Amino acid sequence: MPPRKYPLAVDSDSIASNPIQDLACVLHELLRALQHQNPNPFRLDTRIQLPNFLGQSNGEVVDSWICSLSTYFNTCPDLTEARNLHIAALQLEGLAQTWWDTEKEKTTFMIELGDVGSSTTPPIKRWDQLFEALRNRFYPPGYI
Repeated sequence: MPPRKYPLAVDSDSIASNPIQDLACVLHELLRALQHQNPNPFRLDTRIQLPNFLGQSNGEVVDSWICSLSTYFNTCPDLTEARNLHIAALQLEGLAQTWWDTEKEKTTFMIELGDVGSSTTPPIKRWDQLFEALRNRFYPPGYI
């Protein structure tokens, strides 16, 4: 609690304080302290640092990243598939980010041409489609 602005005790140099004014000061400080508290004391405020994927051609790194994000998404059932995709895309860096930007451009271009149905690869709109596409792109040749 922050220090009081008004003295509650009476010292030899001051005039006797008003008990009602002292009570009002204490109540004011208590109300201010309560306003700064979490309104739901049972709510857990956590911050999670998700791993980034740099686009390494290493099956173990790809699988580890996918597993980490899948675990996070499974613990957050309120997230939609579209939100999961956006969160995962934010964790891409370097070569993986470049690959993702190219995939988005291809999808946008196909939609503009009205050629979405004839493509061999469907546009990526969900997390499960993204991780399959990442595996196809970043698994090294011959990796099972």
